[in-house]
Amino acid sequence: MFPKDDKLQDEQSLMSIFRVYLIILIFVYLVGAVLEFLIDFQASSIVHFLALMAIPSLLLIASHTGLSYRVLFFCNMMFIFLGNGIQIYLNPQAFHVLVYWVALMPLLIAVLIQRVRETIFWSVLLVVFMIGMGLYADGATNGSYTVTLYPTRFIAGGFLFLLLTCSVATFFSYIQARKKKALILQNEELANLKREVELQRDKTNLKNGRLESYIKAIAELSQSQEVINGNFERAVQRMCQTLDYLLRVTQVSYWTYEDDANTITCRYTFPENRSRNTVHNLANFPRYATRLKMKTIIHTSNAAEDPNTAEFGKTYLAAQKIKSMMDAPIVINGNLVGILCCEDMEERHWNGEELLFASAACDVLTIAFKAMQNTIYISEIESKKSALEDQTEEINQMNEKLVQANETLEDRVASRTAELEAQNKQLSEYAFINSHLLRAPLSSILGLVNLLHNSDLSNREQELVRHLAESGKKLDEIIHRIGDTLAKNDSMTREDILTKNTLGDSGKR
Repeated sequence: MFPKDDKLQDEQSLMSIFRVYLIILIFVYLVGAVLEFLIDFQASSIVHFLALMAIPSLLLIASHTGLSYRVLFFCNMMFIFLGNGIQIYLNPQAFHVLVYWVALMPLLIAVLIQRVRETIFWSVLLVVFMIGMGLYADGATNGSYTVTLYPTRFIAGGFLFLLLTCSVATFFSYIQARKKKALILQNEELANLKREVELQRDKTNLKNGRLESYIKAIAELSQSQEVINGNFERAVQRMCQTLDYLLRVTQVSYWTYEDDANTITCRYTFPENRSRNTVHNLANFPRYATRLKMKTIIHTSNAAEDPNTAEFGKTYLAAQKIKSMMDAPIVINGNLVGILCCEDMEERHWNGEELLFASAACDVLTIAFKAMQNTIYISEIESKKSALEDQTEEINQMNEKLVQANETLEDRVASRTAELEAQNKQLSEYAFINSHLLRAPLSSILGLVNLLHNSDLSNREQELVRHLAESGKKLDEIIHRIGDTLAKNDSMTREDILTKNTLGDSGKR
């Protein structure tokens, strides 16, 4: 019955209309009781009107207990049917008062329920109810019931119903106007929200596009030959160029950190080498140094005023005309080794995607640095391996020479052993000769000399015998010494024998 866009679907709004309807209904019943007192409707009584007032009063109280609007409306319709049914049952003549209102009931139902199907349902049910009540009234009067129009009573009853219907309709129109205004405001808010959502969607698409380009760049660089082969210098150059291209900054630079000297040195910048080989002693920038050694990204949109970077204001920042900075540390095995610095001459608020991109770039350079170390280690290992192989070759050659020398030595030892065995055999033979063949005659000579020494000889003869005895004793000592030496296998030279003989002669003298 009403346009769909104008319906009040909100439970709270429907409940507000229903409560106003109940209040108006109570007022109408009160007016009806007064009119009943002034004009006899011949169909009701003051008690009946007061009973009818009690029903909406109870429903009004129940509307504040949390019951749903549909339950309360259902109860209201049931009370209407029940109240009118009881009234016609007790007084069939009351039918002629109610029958003229039937055409107005669907309008009231539509105002209260605001649903086409339910309005039709209750209207049909009301028509069926009125037909049933009419048949009952006719049967109760044995077919003699006739509808008689009493203008005064009909107008009074119609006035009450029209008062109720118009009051509810007026309130409904007021609610509809407010709702329409609220809907207009809501539509404007929805339009603004839609524009904001579209703007956020565009930003999200742009952000996703940037993220996709960042991820693609990181993937390409991490799989590049510079990173895989450990060409760290070339990897730094490509990374700085990539950051400059994707972040659209004034310049990107790479700085090395020397822990012993507590300095940072610019090694590469792109696109211009304006600050290359610049050295900063971190002792002059204590706050920046403290922040840097925390090994987290330093980023600011106003480097000259930020506490972490303001120390560079009068020197580096002013000279380079830098406004915004983002310094990402390169950490390897827990040690700070370098910094990737993105700088812009304009004020720039670094977002999370850019910080993540810079952090990922440092991770790629960490991989390149470790690959460089591995390349150096492998080169050293290969160099040591080559030197070891050369040493092994030399050792093998020396072993071959030793084997050859051992073989020659064995031959020489065997030959010398044979010679020594022959000499030993000769010496053994000489020892036998010395012990048996020489000493026996010598002993005989010494015995004869001893006999001659005790004989009666002239001085000249005694002198000769004495010399002969001394020579014999010397010869006996030499033979005895040679025999002992041969028996003990000791070494003895001619000088030993001569020396001992000389010492013996000196002792005798």
